[in-house]
Amino acid sequence: MMNRRAVTVIAKVIGCAISTLKVPGLHGSNYMLVYDSDVRGQPLGKPLISGGSRAGELVPIATGSAARAAEVRPPTT
Repeated sequence: MMNRRAVTVIAKVIGCAISTLKVPGLHGSNYMLVYDSDVRGQPLGKPLISGGSRAGELVPIATGSAARAAEVRPPTT
């Protein structure tokens, strides 16, 4: 299970998340459901939401101050 310290972990994308309301600057972005995973890609802990990824991919997830400092960019087409 992911702890609450500022850390980057590897997560596996397992599906999409649907949002009926979005902040205006985030329209056009896709959101995916991810699980913190072990080195074999097996899910651990509770699901999280990620953006800009595809089902089946392994993606880095930042938490704590690293997540707050992330650069927000407009979606690419």
